[in-house]
Amino acid sequence: MLISSFLDEIEAALDEKNTRKLIGKLKEFTDKSQFILITHNKDTMRESESIFGVTMNKEIGRASCRERV
Repeated sequence: MLISSFLDEIEAALDEKNTRKLIGKLKEFTDKSQFILITHNKDTMRESESIFGVTMNKEIGRASCRERV
C-alpha cells in the first residue's frame, strides 16, 4: 500500500546542507510512500522524480501545468 503525503515548503527555513539531508531521508521512504511537495527550492526540484509547475496568469485567472520526468 502506497502512502501519500503532502508537504508544503518544509525545507524553506533549511540551509543547503540540511536540505540535502532532508531530501535523502525522503528518498529512503519512496518505495512505500509518495511525497507531493510544494517548493521553490532548486535542490529539491532537481532531485525530484517528477515536477509539475503551476503558474498563474493574472490577466485571465487560469493555471497551467507542465511535467518533467
